[in-house]
Amino acid sequence: MDNVSSTRRPTYKLEVLGENPEDCTGLINQFILNHFVTTYDPTVDDSFRKEAIIDGQPSLVEVINSAGQGEVTALRHQWIRDADGFLVVYSITSRKSYLAVTKYIGHIHRINRPHYEMEGAVSRRIMLVGNRCDSRAIEREVSTAEAGLLAKRHGIGFVEASAKESINVERAFYDVVRELRKQRAASRLLKTGIASPPKKPKKSSQRSGLVKNIAERFSALRHGERAKTRVKATEDNSSTFGNVSFSRRG
Repeated sequence: MDNVSSTRRPTYKLEVLGENPEDCTGLINQFILNHFVTTYDPTVDDSFRKEAIIDGQPSLVEVINSAGQGEVTALRHQWIRDADGFLVVYSITSRKSYLAVTKYIGHIHRINRPHYEMEGAVSRRIMLVGNRCDSRAIEREVSTAEAGLLAKRHGIGFVEASAKESINVERAFYDVVRELRKQRAASRLLKTGIASPPKKPKKSSQRSGLVKNIAERFSALRHGERAKTRVKATEDNSSTFGNVSFSRRG
């Protein structure tokens, strides 16, 4: 199946990061296998693929699980560099896991920002996911409002989900894919020149145009004054000749 042309089935590589491996793994297993697994096994393959129809378009979603790896090793640096989008996961029942999300967001920006020209492109590729939204209210340590404000401040997406109850799991992954589609489409348009933003005139050109305009107006005023002077001179001469008296010599 992997031999299908990428033009018909584009690939989106998503990396899942977070302080708690169980939360990240639970979301991935529910998304890939439609099955909830509560245990985390570090010996299991950390890369998964899923074929999906997203908004009527065939897609191949590749998911990399790098949960629990707090330090940015050379391998993880490469994973972040190669990924198209990111899900930063925390548990709403663990404030410790929530406080760690800014660290992961920082890693993503530091590694990826130099490679994107569009302002905010990296931020829009990140989805903050609060897992375990099915938990009892008494167990919650992070409010929806607080996490929403954090996401807004960083300009990233946000959703609360439940790997156990399969709530908003597909949405978390698919919304990142949707954003990636938008950015890829915009990039293609920019390359073809169709969506090139209009160039602002240079300040020097603006000054030159202003000076030229002033000069033209000044010249027109001078011509007008000269014309008035000539008319007045003609009128004065006519008046003088009209008052001249001639006398005959004897």
